[in-house]
Amino acid sequence: MLEHVDNKDDFIRQLERFAPDLILSDFSLPSLDGYTALEIVREKHPEVPFIFVTGTLGEEVAIETLKKGATGYVLKQRLSRLVPSVLSALREAEAQLERRRAEAKLQQSHEQLRALSVHLQYVREEERIRIAREVHDELGQSLTGLKLQLTWLAGRLPKNLKPLHGKFRRWPKE
Repeated sequence: MLEHVDNKDDFIRQLERFAPDLILSDFSLPSLDGYTALEIVREKHPEVPFIFVTGTLGEEVAIETLKKGATGYVLKQRLSRLVPSVLSALREAEAQLERRRAEAKLQQSHEQLRALSVHLQYVREEERIRIAREVHDELGQSLTGLKLQLTWLAGRLPKNLKPLHGKFRRWPKE
């Protein structure tokens, strides 16, 4: 869709209605200068390519427009450069959009990886706790059984083996 505006109010109104694929602007408009138009576009739709098409634009002004965010400029005396400039600006905008999408996917992947890492750490800790409980329970049962058997065995030792009886009474403290 092609829209044409020639004043600031219409320009702002059109930008609020939709995001254009590309903006071609003269540098000097009756009620809107090129820098203001560029500033408005960068505020509302920073990703939209903005090309100045003007009759006179000195080298310093051209460089300044690029610094302020213009995608390019074409002199009216060289309109044969307009189509290549537009195609280049659209390709660049598409590449930037793809890069932003890829960065968003990468960010999402990083967040998923972080969440997975946290979950894995939680699972590891739970597994350690479970194993520690199993080892504790199993060793506790074994030691209790061993103590019962030693107590039984101590009760069957002959009374004349007093040093062994003393050991049994002090066990497991030693």
